Amino acid sequence: MSKVLDYIKAALQIAFSLVVLAIILLNFQGLYLATRRFLDRAASVSSIKVLGVEVDLGATAVDQALSLQNVAPDKKSRVLPMIQRLDSKEFIRLMYVGQLKNLCEFENPSTEMRNDAALDYGLRDMRLVKIENNAVTRDSVRAELAKLVAQGKTLDNGYPCTCYDMTLTDDGYNVKTALVDNFSTAFKDAGYAPP
Repeated sequence: MSKVLDYIKAALQIAFSLVVLAIILLNFQGLYLATRRFLDRAASVSSIKVLGVEVDLGATAVDQALSLQNVAPDKKSRVLPMIQRLDSKEFIRLMYVGQLKNLCEFENPSTEMRNDAALDYGLRDMRLVKIENNAVTRDSVRAELAKLVAQGKTLDNGYPCTCYDMTLTDDGYNVKTALVDNFSTAFKDAGYAPP
């Protein structure tokens, strides 16, 4: 009798799963449209709130930030969509471009190293940065690591396979300028002063 109940229970679970699957498939278009509308609204965000300060990232604010730099109108029009495509990690990485040194890909990279390299190449694919291999940096980093190995230390990540320099493109410079200007203005207007 116990086996019969187990079979009935299994049959009911399968039937329930099929009903749920049928509902999802029949309503897929509705789910798709709802998701699409949500993502479209998220992409059209024109301001964000940071530490209680609202930062305007709308077309007017971006235009004003770039007017001081004498950016051509055709280049200005590309900036806002580029800003809206950035996720939080890409945004942070873009802010550090120009300050990052010894950017290398290693033989056995950690997850963080892989993520950083992926962010760099993602910014390159968005045409916000240029990446150029730098053999001099690679050799310098290898030499420093060789000194550590000579002291008996082990290299968890191995040696760098390649190292590169990352610089802003014109569009990357314009995006970063617009972001920094709008953040600076918002914090200044809110009464925050630099340290």
